[in-house]
Amino acid sequence: MVGPRVYSSSEAFVNFCKDSGFATLVGHQTGGDGIGFDPIVLSMPNSGIMVAYSTIYGMDQFGQNSEEFGTTPDILLDNDTNAFEYIMNAIKDGSL
Repeated sequence: MVGPRVYSSSEAFVNFCKDSGFATLVGHQTGGDGIGFDPIVLSMPNSGIMVAYSTIYGMDQFGQNSEEFGTTPDILLDNDTNAFEYIMNAIKDGSL
């Protein structure tokens, strides 16, 4: 099960699962930002405000940016569908 709260390191695992066929992803578009390295953190010289930004434009196997688009699950559900209920019903009826 995936959704918009899948982000960063969990996104990297989801991306691995999708690319390798290790698991079938079911749910909603993920939050992204799992391809690349830890962000750079710096302090602005005058204000001292801390800023973090990604140093790499991480792309999936289709050339889409991970942070901008996230990962689309193999079975994409509409926003009104509960992923857990969908999976449990699919297991019961043998369609998953």
